[in-house]
Amino acid sequence: MSPDQQKMLNRLVDACLKRGTRPIPLPHCAICARYANENLAFEGILALLDALPEVEAHDVVEHIEDALADLPAGYRQQLVTADNFGAQLEAPSWRLVRGLLVDLYSEGIEEYFADSRLAKLEQITLLGGAYGGPDISVEFIRAIVESPVFGNVRKFYIHSGDVSEDGIQLFCSSEFTERLDEIVDFPCRDGRQFNRILNARIIRGLSCWDSVDKRLRFPTVALPATSPWLEELALFIGWQSEDGIASFLTSAMPELARLKSATVSLGGVTRDKIQDLMDLELPSSVLAVTWRPETKHRSILIHDCEYLNVRQISPHLGRNYRSCDALMNPFPWPSSSTPVTRKSCLRQNHQSLLRLG
Repeated sequence: MSPDQQKMLNRLVDACLKRGTRPIPLPHCAICARYANENLAFEGILALLDALPEVEAHDVVEHIEDALADLPAGYRQQLVTADNFGAQLEAPSWRLVRGLLVDLYSEGIEEYFADSRLAKLEQITLLGGAYGGPDISVEFIRAIVESPVFGNVRKFYIHSGDVSEDGIQLFCSSEFTERLDEIVDFPCRDGRQFNRILNARIIRGLSCWDSVDKRLRFPTVALPATSPWLEELALFIGWQSEDGIASFLTSAMPELARLKSATVSLGGVTRDKIQDLMDLELPSSVLAVTWRPETKHRSILIHDCEYLNVRQISPHLGRNYRSCDALMNPFPWPSSSTPVTRKSCLRQNHQSLLRLG
């Protein structure tokens, strides 16, 4: 490695570590993930290593692996499709990757899930479309939860996609799910009984609507008997149940009070129903209640309330709810259909990569 390459590598590592102290945003969808710039410095490291002779690259990777040991997996992830997965696994730099962004529209990608080179992964995110996703088959879920190499995965995100009933049952009863520390958009029907005790500390994007009984129900997965170590919970209450929200929140207060933090997202609920909730006194653990007014796109919500940077003002809902209207402007579509590759990322603008910290 030349002195200039070594200097650039050191600066990219520094930029990665500085970036790693910030919150990790979730890509809007599988398309937007190709243009995400949250971990450009990490992409630059991979591009530089892949440009080196293979023997030299392997030596450098060992040093960089130690330097990035404390960088969160969300800043060490790669978007994979069935077309590029094999090539990425062959690259010397793959040993640095700790997170997987899986394009759900890429058929046959689950064939790679048993590859031993995935053993160091700590985070898996399934990405579908921006406002919905493809059907996720039971075979796809089985390839994940029964993979012999996903033993270190502790964070699992289902950004979008519909899991079949058999797939839900398989996911909920697996050792893979039992080990998880953080689950986002838990694929679970309310009222389901669990035969395992989960280790999860964080569960987000959990619906409270029981589609069978047609009523609100506090999710079984969030009860102490199922998740005794749960600390953070993000619940979603949709427009179907707006007449019963007040009584549901009142009955759920003991379960919310045991948590360190909780957020509630109300979607498609009318303004009149929101006014009816103003006098509720919620536990201090409820950091925020966010509301998106009724629209024809009722399912488009902001699930991650941390994005709002809202903190508890008082235990009264009336002082603590926010409308998400201002944040729901459509994301701009990328101007190019050409994915940003690892090497082109490095070539595009060296200086912007070095200023990322």
